[in-house]
Amino acid sequence: MTACVANNCVNRSESKVSRYSFPLQKKKRLRQWLKNINRKKWLPSTSSRICARHFTEDCFTINRNLKPDAIPTLFGNPGSPSKERAALINVNREHNYCKVFLDAEGVVDEADEAQVNVSKATEVSVIVDEAVKVQVNDSEATASHHADHYYAMRKSPISFKRQAENIMGSIRKKLRLVQQKSRKKKSRKFKIKVSCLTQVITSLKEKLLISSGCAEMLENSFSGVHKTLLSRRVQSKRLIASEELRSFAMTLHFYSAKAYSFVRKAFDLVLPHPATIRTWYSHISADPGFTKPAFSALACHAQNRMVEGKETLCALMLDEVAIRKHVEHAAGRFHGYVDLGCGTVDDSLPSAKCALVLMVVAINDSWKIPVAFFLIDGMTGEERANIISECLHRLHATGVRTVSLTCDGPSCHFSMLRALGATLDVNNMRSSFAHPADPSQMVHVLLDVNHMLKLLRNTLADGGLFQTPNGEIRWKYIEELNKLQEMFKMAHVRWEKQKMKVKLGAQVFSSIVADALEYCNTQLHLPQFSGCEETVKFLRTIYAAFDVLNSRNPLGKGSKAPMRISNKDRVQEILLKAQRSLLELKDSKGRLVHLGQRKTCVVGFIASCASAWNIFLDVVIQPNAPCSYLLTYRLSQDHLDLFFSCLRACGGFNNNPTSRQFTAAYKRLLLSQVQTRTGNCILRDNTTIMDVTLSAANTLRRFDLKPVEQCDLEYQHCPNVDSMSDYKDAAINYIADFVVQKLKEKHTCMPCADALTSATVHPFILLKNRGGLSKPSAGVVAVCRESERCFQGILRTTSGKLPQCNVITSAIVTQVLEYSAG
Repeated sequence: MTACVANNCVNRSESKVSRYSFPLQKKKRLRQWLKNINRKKWLPSTSSRICARHFTEDCFTINRNLKPDAIPTLFGNPGSPSKERAALINVNREHNYCKVFLDAEGVVDEADEAQVNVSKATEVSVIVDEAVKVQVNDSEATASHHADHYYAMRKSPISFKRQAENIMGSIRKKLRLVQQKSRKKKSRKFKIKVSCLTQVITSLKEKLLISSGCAEMLENSFSGVHKTLLSRRVQSKRLIASEELRSFAMTLHFYSAKAYSFVRKAFDLVLPHPATIRTWYSHISADPGFTKPAFSALACHAQNRMVEGKETLCALMLDEVAIRKHVEHAAGRFHGYVDLGCGTVDDSLPSAKCALVLMVVAINDSWKIPVAFFLIDGMTGEERANIISECLHRLHATGVRTVSLTCDGPSCHFSMLRALGATLDVNNMRSSFAHPADPSQMVHVLLDVNHMLKLLRNTLADGGLFQTPNGEIRWKYIEELNKLQEMFKMAHVRWEKQKMKVKLGAQVFSSIVADALEYCNTQLHLPQFSGCEETVKFLRTIYAAFDVLNSRNPLGKGSKAPMRISNKDRVQEILLKAQRSLLELKDSKGRLVHLGQRKTCVVGFIASCASAWNIFLDVVIQPNAPCSYLLTYRLSQDHLDLFFSCLRACGGFNNNPTSRQFTAAYKRLLLSQVQTRTGNCILRDNTTIMDVTLSAANTLRRFDLKPVEQCDLEYQHCPNVDSMSDYKDAAINYIADFVVQKLKEKHTCMPCADALTSATVHPFILLKNRGGLSKPSAGVVAVCRESERCFQGILRTTSGKLPQCNVITSAIVTQVLEYSAG
C-alpha cells in the first residue's frame, strides 16, 4: 500500500495507477524532481514512489515506461483542499454540524442593524440551526488541514465537532464585541452635552424628578462645580472620585435614586454606579451609640485649627425624634428594640419609639455634625445626664471646647440639668455647670428660645391674657388684627392643630404686629384695639430679646446685630428688660406664671438670656478671647430640627421611619451635603454638616488601633499582644528624649519646656547619655508608648508592611488623644 509521495495525492497501489521510483543515481535529474515535488526537508528513499498522474504523455514510451529525461510537472489536484479557503467539514458518520465558512478578507457585522465598516474585516457566515447529515466514504479527502502523508491520522468526529464549536465561540465573541462598540458609539451621540450642573438641575426639574427644595439646595451647593470635574475622560487607569464629585453624587442619590439614574443615563457625566455609593456608605459605622467617625473628624478638625492657632468652640444640643415601633430581622440581627450602643440587643427589651440625637454646632465656624443617637423607649433625667457627661468627656478628648448645652423644655430635661449641676430656679438661677472633664470650664445651659417662644404663645392664647402691674396683655388683639387685615396665615392664629411648629410662634411676637396694634389704637382709634398699650410693649420687649438670642448675621443692625463689645450695654439692657417683664407676668387668676404649672416658657426664656450673656462674657469679653463677636443662632436647636427634616427627606419625606430606616438615613447624612427648607423651623444660615471623609473615618477601623482588652473569662496565660518588652520600653524612653528636644526647638515657652522634662530618668538614658540628653517627663513617655502601640497595631493588620496612606498620622493622633483623655 505504497502511496504517492506528491502533496495532496492519495493514489495507492490498489488504485491501478502506475508508480515510478526516483532516479537516485542521476543527481541532476533527481534535483529537478525534488524541486517540482516541492516537499521541504524531505529526501526520497529506494521505496519512494510517484504515480503516473504527475507526468505528461510526452514523458512515456509506448510501453508506458518513463523516458530517460522525464520530469514530473503535473501537481495540481482540483479536488484537494485550498490554502486560502477551508472546505466544509464532513464526517463519514451521521452527525449534526453547523456550516462554517471562513473568508480570509474580513468580518462583516450586520447584527443589531448596525453597519460597522472595519478595514480588512472578516466576513462570517454562521448557520447554527441547519443540520447537515452526510455520508462520506473513507477514501475521500475530507481533512481541513494538509496531509503530507497517506498514513496521517484523521481527526475523530468529536474532535471535528469540538473544533467547530471553538471556532463558533470565538466568532460569536468577536460579533458581541463589535455590537457593543457599535451600540456605545450610537448611544454616545444621543448623550446630552452639558457645560455646568445648572443644566442638569434644570432638566431634572422639568421632568419632575426632584423637588423644588432639592433643586434649590443643589443649585446653591454644586452649580459652580466646573465641567472638567464631571466630564468623562478616556484614560487607561481607573479614576478616583474627588470629594466634590462624591458629595454631589451622594447628595443627589439621597434625594432621589430615580433622578440619579436619569442623570447617569441621559448626560455625559462621570457619575459612579449606585453600587459604588453603597460601598462608600458601608465603610462608615453609624450604629446606635456614639458615632466614632464623627469624633475622628472632630479631632482632625480641632488639630488643624490648633495648628493655625485657633480654638474650636462648639455648642452641644440634644433632642428626640419619633420613629415607628417596628421590629424586623435583617443582616443577621434584629432591628427595632431599644439600643444604647452597648453592642447587645435582646428581644426582652421593649421596642424603641424615638431616637435621642446629640449634635455639635461650631460657634466660631460654619459646620455642624451629629455625634450620637440612641434608640429609646423613654429615659430618665439621670440617664440623660450620664449620656451628656460622657459626650462632654469625648468632645474634650478631641480638643473641642464645649461652651453650652441646648435642649427643649420637657420635665426630664429639668431633671437632667439638675443632675449635671445646674439650677433653673428664678429665685436662685444658676444656668451653668462645671465641665465634667475640666472643672475650670463652665458649660452654660440654654432652653431653646424658639421652643420657649412657642410655649409662651400657647400659654397666652390658652389663657387669653397676662396680667402685669401696668395693665393686661390680651390675645384677642392679635385675633382682631387678623380679622381686620390678614397679616399672616390663619395657622398663626388657629394654632391648636399645629402647636408643635416652632416657626408659627415667632411671627406673632414681632415688631410688625406691635406697630400695627399701636397704629390701630392711636391713629385709627378703633374700639376693638382700645387698651392694647401693654400688649404692644410686651410684644416689642419679647421681640427684641428674641432677636438678640437669635442673631445670625455678622452685619446685622439693631437688635439683630451680633453681641459685640461695642453694643454690650444695649444688649444687656434688652435682656434684663425681658427678664423683668417675664417675672412680672401673672395668669388670668392672678398667679405668677413662673410659679404655676406652665412656668417652662418663662423659666426657659430667663435661663437662655442669662446663659447667652455669660457665654458672651467668656468667648468675647475675656482677654485673649477666641471670638470678636457672638452669633447666638449657633446656640439654637434649629440646627437639630433641620437635621431631623433631612432625615425625613430620605425616602420621600417619611415622617414615621423605622429604626433601621433612621439608621440608614443617619449614616447617609454623615457623607452628604443635604439641606432642607421645610420642617419644624426654617433654614437661617449656611451652617452645613461637617464632611466625614472616608479616609479619616475608616483609618481606626482599617488598622485596628484600639487596644486589645483582656476579658476576665479568658485564660490568664494568654499573651497580651499590646504588652511591651523592657527593651522596647527603654527604646521608647530614648525616643521620647528626641521628641522633647524637637519640641523645645519649636516652642520657646519656658513653663511648657519645663513641663516636658522631669527629675527622674530611665536607666537606658543614663547609659546613652554623653552630656546632651534630657530627661523626658512621664507624660511624654506615655504618649510615645501609646503611639508605638498604635504603630504596631497597624503593622499587625498589614502583615508587617507599612501602608502608603496619608492619614496614618491623624489616626494615631486621634487614638493617643482618646487614650490620654481616658
